[in-house]
Amino acid sequence: MGDVTTRLGSRSAFQLSLAVMTGCTALILLDLNQVFTIALIFIGGTALGLVFISQIPLILERVPSDRAGLGTELYFGGLGAATVVLSLLLLGRNGLMPLSELLWMLAAFVGVMVCLWATRRFTESTS
Repeated sequence: MGDVTTRLGSRSAFQLSLAVMTGCTALILLDLNQVFTIALIFIGGTALGLVFISQIPLILERVPSDRAGLGTELYFGGLGAATVVLSLLLLGRNGLMPLSELLWMLAAFVGVMVCLWATRRFTESTS
């Protein structure tokens, strides 16, 4: 998977893997058959691995080399904060229904794409 990230670039690999994960989640809701569902889970898990491999290079591309520690700390701090907020939203509920889970995932996907687009414009304007 590291070769895929190298060939595509960290940004493209990150975007592709998030799109694959979102698509797999949407297709799993169709509940076609067990073999198809297991294949989608495997594909989605592989895409999640690609997210993990490409996220650190993606972060390090966005910050100056003397601020690399700050960039990774902000990323993982934001990830922790998002986990806490989601946990608080789900507290007292029985979890998410599959369709609402997909809608939240689509909203998160769009949010990430907007943020990546905004950082591209920011890094191009400061260069």
